[in-house]
Formats: sequence, C-alpha cells, structure tokens
Amino acid sequence: MIALYAGWARAGVLAGLGVVFATVLWRFVVPPLVGYYRWSMETRYTPPRTLGYKLDPRGELVEGLTHGPVYALAGALLFGGLAYLGGAVVRRIHHRRTTDS
Repeated sequence: MIALYAGWARAGVLAGLGVVFATVLWRFVVPPLVGYYRWSMETRYTPPRTLGYKLDPRGELVEGLTHGPVYALAGALLFGGLAYLGGAVVRRIHHRRTTDS
C-alpha cells in the first residue's frame, strides 16, 4: 500500500521498494529472533518455513537471516515495483482526466 502511494506521490521508486523489502525481511528475521530469545518452538512467532519442518530456534534464526534478504529483494522488486508502477499509472490517468475537463 505504501509502495502504491509512493508511485502516486512521486516519492521515488526506492521508497516503494524499500518499504516492501523491510516488510518481507521483518517477517523472516524478527519472529525467529523472538523465538530464539524465548528459546521456545511453541510460540506464536513462527517464521515462514521454506523447508516445511520445524527447526530449533537457533536454526530458524539462521534460516531467516540467510533466506530472508533473498526473498525480501525478490518481493521488493516484484511487488514493490508493480505497486509503484500502478500508483504512477493511476496518478497519470487521474491527472489527464482532471486537465481535460
């Protein structure tokens, strides 16, 4: 949503991509970090598991730190770029409609 608004407001493509990157990275790194500090696998803080099975809290943290940036970059480029482009297109269409009438 913020990346879409960044395209609308001409805030810059890095703002849109950065928000998506930070959000995805947060999802992969922070929940395993909380589980690591609690040293509990039965918390509600569970990360997305790419391998489909539970690791110990340290293993999930290492997996989040190694896989998180890769998925965050891919998500930022794909979803952030599309949302930014969508916001820019909607702004351009809105601008044309208001100047023509």
